Amino acid sequence: YAYSPNNGDYLLYVQGPLNYSYGNFKIEPRDDNDIALKQNAPAISKDAPASISSGQSYTYTLTVENMTGNSLSNLVVTDTAPADVTVLQVLDSGVNNSGVISWSLSSLGGANTAQFRFVVSPTINKGTIVNDDYAVVASNYATPTVGAAVNTVVGQLGIYDVQGDGFVSPYVGKIVTVQGVVYADMQESDQLKGFFMQDAAGDGDPATSDGIFVYNTTYAVNNGDWVEVTAQVDEYNQQTQLKNVSALTVISAGNAISATSVTLPETVNNDLEKMEGMYVTFPHTFTVQQNYFQGRYGQVTLATGDRVYQPTNIYAPGSAEAVALADENARRLLVLDDGSSQQNAYPIPYIGANNTLRAGDVVAANLSGALDEGAINSSYPPAVDYRLQPFTTTAVSITRVNQRPAAPNAVGGSLKVASFNVLNYFNGDGQGGGFPTPRGADTLVEFNRQRTKIITAILSIDADIIGLMEIENDGYDQYSAIQDLVNGLNAIAGAGTYAFVDPGVTQIGSDEIAIGLLYKTTTVDLVGGAAILDSTVDLNFIDTKNRPALAQTFMEKSSGEKLTVAVNHLKSKGSSCDSLGDPDTGDGQGNCNLTRTSAMTAETSWLAGDPTNSGDPDYLIIGDLNSYAMEDPISAAKNAGYVDLLAYFQGESAYSYVYKGQWGHLDYGLANSSLLLQTVSAAAWHINADEPRALDYNVEYKSAAQVTAFYAPDAYRASDHDPVLVNLKLGNTPVTYTLKATPIGSGTVTLNHADGVYNTGETAVLTAAASSGWVFDGWSGN
Repeated sequence: YAYSPNNGDYLLYVQGPLNYSYGNFKIEPRDDNDIALKQNAPAISKDAPASISSGQSYTYTLTVENMTGNSLSNLVVTDTAPADVTVLQVLDSGVNNSGVISWSLSSLGGANTAQFRFVVSPTINKGTIVNDDYAVVASNYATPTVGAAVNTVVGQLGIYDVQGDGFVSPYVGKIVTVQGVVYADMQESDQLKGFFMQDAAGDGDPATSDGIFVYNTTYAVNNGDWVEVTAQVDEYNQQTQLKNVSALTVISAGNAISATSVTLPETVNNDLEKMEGMYVTFPHTFTVQQNYFQGRYGQVTLATGDRVYQPTNIYAPGSAEAVALADENARRLLVLDDGSSQQNAYPIPYIGANNTLRAGDVVAANLSGALDEGAINSSYPPAVDYRLQPFTTTAVSITRVNQRPAAPNAVGGSLKVASFNVLNYFNGDGQGGGFPTPRGADTLVEFNRQRTKIITAILSIDADIIGLMEIENDGYDQYSAIQDLVNGLNAIAGAGTYAFVDPGVTQIGSDEIAIGLLYKTTTVDLVGGAAILDSTVDLNFIDTKNRPALAQTFMEKSSGEKLTVAVNHLKSKGSSCDSLGDPDTGDGQGNCNLTRTSAMTAETSWLAGDPTNSGDPDYLIIGDLNSYAMEDPISAAKNAGYVDLLAYFQGESAYSYVYKGQWGHLDYGLANSSLLLQTVSAAAWHINADEPRALDYNVEYKSAAQVTAFYAPDAYRASDHDPVLVNLKLGNTPVTYTLKATPIGSGTVTLNHADGVYNTGETAVLTAAASSGWVFDGWSGN
């Protein structure tokens, strides 16, 4: 059954087989008819043939259903006959008053139904008869309940009639007979188990689609066949289709359908509904946005233009600009499917060089195929959207534009700090057992695959200080996950190269995952002990939601300069904070926004108090903050004097994560004003978010061939977040240069440095001021 219970639902009855298991009796409904929800008013519906021949009489049957929990008194049902019919007979004691038919019933008990009928004949030879003026009232439910329109086509029913001009067919559940030309035969078991057909002429109405999908493996067809199909109309994952084919006749062969040219972005979101089931072509290029389900479902999310960014990564949440960008994003996106309902195909469609397809790669113009609508993720029920089913996947041309970065591109400075979400690094019991783990690897084999990729990535990052998120929260003994990671790093880098910061407690917080800090013993020393921020320190930092923060002061050995690093992992957008009165408010920030914001406010206040007693003014906040760049938690940090280094150095195009085909950064380096002047560069190393999920360590939802072919012991797709790197030159003092300019009145003054040389790694402060009587209007340059 499809019913999903919600708190507060009033069930009139639940019926089905009664079973007993695990000490409980269980009723198991067989379908939705075994479950009845209480209604606020009586319901009314109508049935009539989907199509008839010219002059053929037919019957309208109205059904009143009483699921109000009360008996209905003095029931009155009325129906105004359509103008295109003649009423021949009124049944069930009804009365016809100039085309308005009515029935009366003294009472209708709870959970009961009643039916009322009348017979008509059409007065037109061809066209659609619409019956949409009927209702039911009762003395104890005086507000009329009206029913949905019912259409009956006189003459041959067209595919466009079945599709209608809305999102749902007016003929759902009806048996119809339609004709069309098969243009995409995908009936094989490794395809879609059906075919697409399209009316060769169409009805000329841009609001109605001329194509439809027929779910069928019983009757053989070929591309180019003009067929007549008798089947039942269905809505499956919001796609209008035909199923339960009872008859199929091939009228002729060798027919052709031309593709309809479609350009994105849509004028209005969901405009593609008007072409659902049709043969379409897109004359422009697309950019690959997301490949999360490429391995499992053969699906890749595309968009016209460049990357699609999360609105709140660029604009203030809830602002007119953010709302407009969200709408534009939705109109730009399209899912490229593979013409198959099979999972875990091998080879993976659309895979390219180095066994990957990277976000940012470009799909060539004139992408063509059948446009359908259906599932685009693994949720239940699934999210649905419009999909392009190409006739063959090999016909899709994709160019590698976004090359894999061989090395991190944040360079310069003398000290490197990294933030890295290690994707639930759980090592079981630390002795080869203890699998499956609550959040990470299911087997030792999976863990070893994950371990190799994470270690390779960290060694390639080559940071002096590394903040970790999603490391197993199992303490700090010899079998702990963090000790295992250090052991793996040192086995390659050399004994004692890496160590972890011991916070001085058995566990940090109560979550299954925690944050952690690694450091290179050859380049930095610990200064004092670590400090932990949780609810015992500040009640505004809710540690039952956010993971407690960890701060440690380090001293760079080469310079003797100090730095305090605080690592964080704030509560996710998909988590529930309803118990705290912190739900998703619809402004784009998701759930728990207030919880994240109060945590960041608490943290900046905590750091201002020098929790590690460092006596040093330089602070760097790193971690997965589960907030995009313009959201409230980041604004709270900015208001406290911190700067988002990714945005500072990379601008609006900075990203570290993709969700639903939209990009932004959830991973941060936030420097206070003192440290900003000592920051040389910052960037995300794009080894993860751009890559297909199929390349990660997991073996579930993969064929045996995929498990072997798509795993590599490298850094790519080691996690789902990109690591963030910050390069520092501690002790760096800003150098002020005097730039000389000749006054020219109004206009542009070009300044060239004349006193000294700019040195790499130094911060130059440029100050411009207008002379008396003049206004400084802005500057540009590099």
